Amino acid sequence: LLNLADAAAVREGFVELLRRAALHAPGARIDGVLIAPMAGKGLETILGTRRDLVFGPMVMFGLGGINVELFGDVAFASAPLSEERAEDLIDRVRGAAQLLAGWRGAPALDRPSLVRALCRLSDFAAAQVEDVAGVEVNPLLVQTCGSVALDAVLHLDDVQ
Repeated sequence: LLNLADAAAVREGFVELLRRAALHAPGARIDGVLIAPMAGKGLETILGTRRDLVFGPMVMFGLGGINVELFGDVAFASAPLSEERAEDLIDRVRGAAQLLAGWRGAPALDRPSLVRALCRLSDFAAAQVEDVAGVEVNPLLVQTCGSVALDAVLHLDDVQ
């Protein structure tokens, strides 16, 4: 449920979710619900890693959400990334630098938080190269102050 403006709306939403669950899955065990703030506005980006058999851990960056499906414009670099290499990775994606800088009167977004996220993800990929096949964060919402991961998937190697 979205746009719950106050505590009363959250309480009503909880009752509604329980009603829906009972309707569609009468035997379901409900242990609780997750309540999170609305993320707000920003630029959806995609960050990812994958283990390449030749190059080792690789980091990916692109414009996220539907943009990655529509344009398929992503860039890759080997991990780990320095801040300078993360900046270069961002600049290799068409339109990313302009959108982050504040396109057509929009406010500038927190590019340094995106650089930090890319560097931390690349450090993780390099450190976990034996156990983690890949990570996808889509979208990472870059805002005027900070960035927030709205969805992420971690791909582990199959345990034999």
